[in-house]
Amino acid sequence: MMMVDIYVPGVGQTYDFNVDENAKISLLIEELAGMICQKEQCTLSGNIKELLLVSLTRNQMLNPGLTLLHYKIGQGERLMLV
Repeated sequence: MMMVDIYVPGVGQTYDFNVDENAKISLLIEELAGMICQKEQCTLSGNIKELLLVSLTRNQMLNPGLTLLHYKIGQGERLMLV
């Protein structure tokens, strides 16, 4: 597990999350979206499979079929959920 910052432009907030670097990014996206919607008391409109996770540090879109470990994303890195 490691701590990362997740920026969500849709709500204009940045969140700190502990994530499993070995989990597939598609699973992380689902979990992150669910937790953010629960915290912000909102509902997710659209298809969750269309959400993307982007590394702001590396300026790179992350493949949902891979893991954070594959990209060597480390503690404290900034990601964006769009």
